[in-house]
Amino acid sequence: MSNVDFLEFAYSFFIPSLIIGAILIFYRLFRYIFFVRRYPAKPVFRWRKIGGGHIVGGFIMTFLRPIVFAASRSFETIITDFAAGLAIMHIAGLIPLIFLLSQHLACIEVYAPWLAAILWPLAIPLNMTTGFLGAGIWGPLTVVLNGDVLFVLALIGVCYKLGDHIYRAAARMAHIRLGDFLALLLLLGILLTGFLSAHHLPSMVPVWVYRTVNKAEEYRRLYRRSTTVIGRLLGPLARAGLIKPKDVDRVLKIAYRCTYCGTCYQYCTLGIYSGALVEALREVLDNLGLSPTVLKTLKELEVTEKYLELDGVKSLWNTFLDNVKKTIGKDPPIGKEGANVCLLVTVMDLLITEDAILSMIKILEKAGENWTLPSRPLGIRPPIGYTVGDRGATAKVLAGIHGEVSRLRPKRVVTTDGGYTYTMLRFEMPYIINVEPDYEILHAVELVYEYDREKKVKFVRKEPLYVAWHDPCQMGKRAGLFKIPREVVKLATPYLVELKRKKIFSRCCGGGAGLYFLTRGGISILSEKLGLQFKFTEKELDFLRELEEDVRHLAYTRADDIAKVRADLVTTACPECIAMLSMAVGAKGLTIGVRHVISYVSEYMI
Repeated sequence: MSNVDFLEFAYSFFIPSLIIGAILIFYRLFRYIFFVRRYPAKPVFRWRKIGGGHIVGGFIMTFLRPIVFAASRSFETIITDFAAGLAIMHIAGLIPLIFLLSQHLACIEVYAPWLAAILWPLAIPLNMTTGFLGAGIWGPLTVVLNGDVLFVLALIGVCYKLGDHIYRAAARMAHIRLGDFLALLLLLGILLTGFLSAHHLPSMVPVWVYRTVNKAEEYRRLYRRSTTVIGRLLGPLARAGLIKPKDVDRVLKIAYRCTYCGTCYQYCTLGIYSGALVEALREVLDNLGLSPTVLKTLKELEVTEKYLELDGVKSLWNTFLDNVKKTIGKDPPIGKEGANVCLLVTVMDLLITEDAILSMIKILEKAGENWTLPSRPLGIRPPIGYTVGDRGATAKVLAGIHGEVSRLRPKRVVTTDGGYTYTMLRFEMPYIINVEPDYEILHAVELVYEYDREKKVKFVRKEPLYVAWHDPCQMGKRAGLFKIPREVVKLATPYLVELKRKKIFSRCCGGGAGLYFLTRGGISILSEKLGLQFKFTEKELDFLRELEEDVRHLAYTRADDIAKVRADLVTTACPECIAMLSMAVGAKGLTIGVRHVISYVSEYMI
């Protein structure tokens, strides 16, 4: 069961179920409108001489008559047939709503985007939490009348009626038609696949121990032991306990099989973000000095700002400034106060997506923007402390960035990094350092989209290739940036192709939450470009080898998603995504290009 991808199954099941359902509905309506008399030779179809109003009224009375009849009979029939009749009416009313659940609309969007665009405003949230946070057109009713409630009510009704049919057929109490069974089984299949596609969370690897609930359970054990009376008294009997030396390896593996992608929140029935518990588990491990060597080293370099003393960082920064000068034909503004836009640059940007920074500078110049660069790289991949659960380091790094930006007094800070750097700066920083910034934080795609709308920059759509967009988890599921990046891609090409797993159902690249830095590629680039050398024990080398295999599994799966839609190029906006997808398509021998969206669209600027 752990290897089954229910969402993919739901995609495959969706169209056949619609076709079968349409055939059954057509048959029922045909029999209702036409009088059919069967002869040994051939059947005769004769139009029932009734008006449209009578047809509609008769259709409603089809449900009402059994209820009225049952209500006038014995107490037993009132309890059984009367209740069953009400249930059938309820289910009939639910069927249109069931197809408005957001996971079903996601399926529709794959096959009929125009229809999905019409229906999305009517979409019903998956669960209580998402219904409360975004009630939409349905109002506060979705807090209690959400996808999960609809599913449970419909499932009870369908299962009861199906069981009743089976009982009556076995007892020969009534003639049960095959079509009745097919209709109920079809509806049951639609309900189950829809629910499972919404709530089944595909794991990074097909191993049960790494499922979201089990990863979060490790922290719950500590919580029960530390804060509950039952946990203190009963210990293991209450699934409570501290981390023992023999458990360290297992807990470490579990803590670093999470990319903080937010998928668990989207899939969970109650909208619980289990990643927060994994973050807390990493914090416990970090306090015990058990964080991976690479992340621990990067955290210390970033929080102390000693990374600025590395010859590799100095070389990268100087080379970058030279490239900026070549790009715009003049010395770039560095540390200029009072600019409209401060373009954020980190060491991660210089290592992997320098071309995106240079391309964004070209766009800023073309738009006639008053912009500046910071006087130095603002962090390695800030805040690295977030990836190991070090709250103090996270707060100190964010406060340092805020202080430097505040000194420059820009109106906007723009980043090309769509990973956790973007979400931490834009959404988390005010709460972590308890300061409300007086500047706006944007991703570069938001600014490019704005420039295009205001006609400050023009693009020509002449890309002949099929281009796919990969939603970075932080920028997409966590920040809700879905429409704007796609509109930016379409500035350069009319051939945007959508992946089946997209938007809130998008699949992670596998490198988030610092995991990229723990891969061979990440360690190699840190060694070659920054001159960092790491000493690993044999036990940690085993940990890294197993982790490498697992993150590659996820990256390869995402590469397969891209190959299935026959895209020539995939664009995204996160350096980790670019690194992981480039590795995956190369390892699988695919001829698919991987580009940062800003680098890509800048080539079509006129």
